[in-house]
Amino acid sequence: VEANSLRDRMNELLRKQPTASGMRMQLIWEPDPDAGPDVKRAVALLDRQAAQFLSDEARDELVGFLAARVRKAREDDLVGDWKEHLHEALDYRKWSRFRLQVKHGEASSWADLNDATHQQGSGGEKAVMLQLPLFVAAAAHYEAAIPSAPRPVYLDEAFAGIDAEMRGSCMELLAQLDLDFVMASHDEWGFHAEVPGLVTYNLYRDPAVHGVLTTPFVWDGRTSRMMTDPALRNDEPALRNDESDEAEGGGLLAR
Repeated sequence: VEANSLRDRMNELLRKQPTASGMRMQLIWEPDPDAGPDVKRAVALLDRQAAQFLSDEARDELVGFLAARVRKAREDDLVGDWKEHLHEALDYRKWSRFRLQVKHGEASSWADLNDATHQQGSGGEKAVMLQLPLFVAAAAHYEAAIPSAPRPVYLDEAFAGIDAEMRGSCMELLAQLDLDFVMASHDEWGFHAEVPGLVTYNLYRDPAVHGVLTTPFVWDGRTSRMMTDPALRNDEPALRNDESDEAEGGGLLAR
């Protein structure tokens, strides 16, 4: 039940992130057809309700399925011990699979994301098709952590080739998923209205000087402010013009 609820929440976030051309994505979680009909039946029983509320007939069927999995694990691995056999037999991650689907416009139908459908998208859409599901998967992974634990995601030129509007939407999704992302980029500042707050460090290196100068800019969701180092200058912190192209590179840390 909790897994299905999480999948539904992830799909709701994906549905809110259409591309400029109207492309949407959704995640399908289903029994793996390659695992056999007995696995499909077992997953259906487990999805129906908690095991303690199953009928005696359904419970016996589920116990028989698990016992058969253990026997097969023993037959396939004659040298392993009982812990290895149980690990192999009860690894439920192998019982199901995820499928990604895309939809181009309201009038079209959902289609599985594969090489053919991926190639149909624009450069930005191709990047979005691969990145948004990864963000959602990272959020799902961190659901097992305690609420106060960090939820880091490290990105390198993640939004190259994506239009500015879609970049803001991608970062908004990261914020909605409560992911703490650190991103390196040559030209992305991260100052989008969809982002509630972040810190961007502009990096500058003079070949004649050892070390790298880092200049932080704080974004509060509306304006950015350069935080000057009093050891280098006495200027007051000044508002930065978002349209300036004076920066030569940057790194971004956001929550």
